[in-house]
Amino acid sequence: MSEETPKKKKSVGFAPLPEEDLKSHHEDLKKKEQEKLKSNPFHKIPPELSYLEKKAPAPKALPSYRPKKAASLSGTSSVADIDIRKLHYFNIKDISVQNKETELNFNYPVIDLPLPANQVLVDIKYASLNSFDLSKINRYLLNLSNTKVGLGYEFAGIITDVGSAIESNGTFARGDAVVGIVDPLDRKGTLSTSLVVNPSRDILVKLGDDALARAMNINIELSFDNSDADTNSFEVDSSSDDSIDDQAAVPTKSVREKKKSPYTIDPEIPTLAKFASFPVLYCRAKQMLAHTKFAHNSGNILINGADTNLGFTFIQLLNSPVYNFNKLNLILIVRDSNYKYMSNFVKQFTIGHYYDETKPKHITILTYDMVNEDLVLPGEKTPINYKKKDYFASEVIEALFKPHTPLVDPPISAENIGQYKLDLLVDLVGSKMYFQDSIRFSKLDKIDLPLREHTNVPLEELFNARVKEPFLVKLLKPKKTGSAFVSGCKFSLSEPTYRIDQAIDYSEASVINPWAAKWSSNLFNNWTNYNYFEELELRIDYHWVEEGLRLLLEDQLKFRIDDFSDWRNDYRGHIKQLRTEDGKVLFKIEDF
Repeated sequence: MSEETPKKKKSVGFAPLPEEDLKSHHEDLKKKEQEKLKSNPFHKIPPELSYLEKKAPAPKALPSYRPKKAASLSGTSSVADIDIRKLHYFNIKDISVQNKETELNFNYPVIDLPLPANQVLVDIKYASLNSFDLSKINRYLLNLSNTKVGLGYEFAGIITDVGSAIESNGTFARGDAVVGIVDPLDRKGTLSTSLVVNPSRDILVKLGDDALARAMNINIELSFDNSDADTNSFEVDSSSDDSIDDQAAVPTKSVREKKKSPYTIDPEIPTLAKFASFPVLYCRAKQMLAHTKFAHNSGNILINGADTNLGFTFIQLLNSPVYNFNKLNLILIVRDSNYKYMSNFVKQFTIGHYYDETKPKHITILTYDMVNEDLVLPGEKTPINYKKKDYFASEVIEALFKPHTPLVDPPISAENIGQYKLDLLVDLVGSKMYFQDSIRFSKLDKIDLPLREHTNVPLEELFNARVKEPFLVKLLKPKKTGSAFVSGCKFSLSEPTYRIDQAIDYSEASVINPWAAKWSSNLFNNWTNYNYFEELELRIDYHWVEEGLRLLLEDQLKFRIDDFSDWRNDYRGHIKQLRTEDGKVLFKIEDF
């Protein structure tokens, strides 16, 4: 007779549970606890990091989608293809900040779907960050909303979805390569894996196959040997019958060293990335030039801070067919350490097949400081030796008179000096030290300066020194001619600066700034003795972006690029550098 199967023990009343039941009970409790933790949002692991969890399989790759129009792009990768119209949200990754006092960091917001009828979703492939872009977060000293402030204005990418209205009118379609710039008043930034773009507020331009093919062979980097050996590496549409008007003492220091990068800046920049380099700087240049109407197709212009990327854009734009000046006198104010770099840059406008002797153009480079030849010990800060105001003023007046030919033209007098004065003075680094104070013309009259060969009239009489006015007013043509002083930085800066947090700081701005809006600035200019316009905020225009794109494709618009980098590689280091020194960094945005 077989042995009987032992009966399962039972628990009666308050007796202890059997051993085998207790073990299974604890296993059930453990499973319930794990399920509870997984339901807690603070313990959730993002899907893209699920493979880090123990015993969790790596996520399966999503099916890829290669748009036909993007197949020829150099350096672009495939777009993850999922039917996003069936989802309620879309995960992205961006660099944003809560307010000025918090640190920029990667954040993981979501985009609500489906898209509104008049918007498109762009897979951002490349974005550019300029020093100016960092001033955006200075406006947000206190941000009480849940919406973070994103970095970056300009971008290039591929459209992955379109709203119903845009799909019906055929303006944009999935797979289109595009370049754009976001509304400056919006908090969103372009350093994001995906971006919802509203073409009615943001600027979005479709890049055709022809534009992509032409850009493939274009070098957009403003780079050349600082020595005098190579002057044929960069040609810009320009015409000049005059060499650079050099100063007597040519400094030996060059522009700051480019940050070392694992990339060769160009030609390794992918084709689509090149389009992300121009919109902000071109729109900034156009918005400042829009305040002046140049008469008789000639212009006398002074740029204070011409050794910035915006200054480089000004110079190229003024020498391009967009303005096509018959006569141009350009005075560039730079710091001494950048003099050699600027000299090599300006030389590009005096050679090549764009040379036209019938259109004289004079370009003069002046420095506001002097090279310090003293011994500076390691760890010590190099002192800045600023020029004396009267001496600096004499150099500016000499450059102002330079188009005058003493043996051909009549001497400069009070009657004809108006044609030599400035149509436009642009300030990018701070003008208070040298342009906002009055100058002692009587002292200059006692010195036998080279500028005296252009006139037989004392400077006191020539510039009406009996009326005490800022030097900039003496330099500008009469107000009725439409001359203007346009400021791209704080008017009250005591010394020139290239630090963006100092150049554009909103902490001292009043609630209502009469110079910030066009209508109020025009009203206040009725009461001033010269036209003043403040351009601290970015303004964008579709026609400006189209015009800049055309110049870029004609190889007439270039920029000084400090680095081309994956945005995950030391982005904090790049941002720190851009805060302290004017510059531009092109970022490759990862697929997410």
